[in-house]
Amino acid sequence: MLIEAAGYKGVAINEVLAVGQNVNDLKSFIKQRRRWCRGSIQMLKNYPIIKNKGLNWKQKLEYISSIYYWFFGFRTIFYLFVPLLFCLLNIKLINGSITIFLSLFIVQYLLKRF
Repeated sequence: MLIEAAGYKGVAINEVLAVGQNVNDLKSFIKQRRRWCRGSIQMLKNYPIIKNKGLNWKQKLEYISSIYYWFFGFRTIFYLFVPLLFCLLNIKLINGSITIFLSLFIVQYLLKRF
């Protein structure tokens, strides 16, 4: 974030320059996710994203979105299990129409793409 705020730009290339190691078990996966979560929250505490004058509004939105993800894990689990409950057990937790669903989905989709 500080590098981008200083005016440098990131670019993607097709050549592999660094290789990492994947996690192989659940314990390592949880440890990795905790590390990522702590790093994101530390970024929020140590670097005020909104006040950073070197970032444009799209960059600020992306950084805030990446931090926001770690605070709302329950919402993600809820969105995963509601369709499963309906499909497997015929339990309907949300009563809505296809137009409501599409209006919410399209807004979320467009915000994430642009």
